[in-house]
Amino acid sequence: MEEFLGRLRNCTSPPLSSDEPVRISVEAVLGCHNMTNMFRTSTTSNLKYNFQLMEEKEIDFHMIRTNFTKVRNILDGMRKRRKKFVCLNDDIDHTKPESELVVMALQELYDAYFPERSTFELPDGEENAHLYYSEFVAARQQQKLISSMAWASVVFVLLVVTSRCALGRIRAFSGAGGSGGGGGGGSRRREAAKQFTE
Repeated sequence: MEEFLGRLRNCTSPPLSSDEPVRISVEAVLGCHNMTNMFRTSTTSNLKYNFQLMEEKEIDFHMIRTNFTKVRNILDGMRKRRKKFVCLNDDIDHTKPESELVVMALQELYDAYFPERSTFELPDGEENAHLYYSEFVAARQQQKLISSMAWASVVFVLLVVTSRCALGRIRAFSGAGGSGGGGGGGSRRREAAKQFTE
């Protein structure tokens, strides 16, 4: 805070002493070159996204409405100027029949600007299944849940089948080798052992 007040004191004409009160206002801060430089250096190093400031002559910004004649004039002008940055705001009333002409004119403009399909674009006639990223994430989570449930079912069925087979063989082996009363106990044990090894 002291650095802030010190810079602001130095911007006044004549500069204020350290014991004089400083009136802080937006005008005082914006009018102080020293302050604006401090803000610029402290904020530009913390920006999340890289950016580049461009002069207005490099930017084309237009509100695209439903009037086809006006839109055609705007788009013709854009084709002539070919600026680096283009921003078209969709204010088209899509309930009006004329909107179809406007959309076709926009499609022609983009085909002229970008004649080659980008690697991440879908082929003609193919559309994304989801309009919003949140819908995509929800569908992906549902797909993972279904896949997990399918794998769990397969594992469960394999465990049941394996355990039934193992129990059947164990029962056959123990039944054959039990304390049989007659003379056929030894032959049953041999048969069960033979089945178990097969």
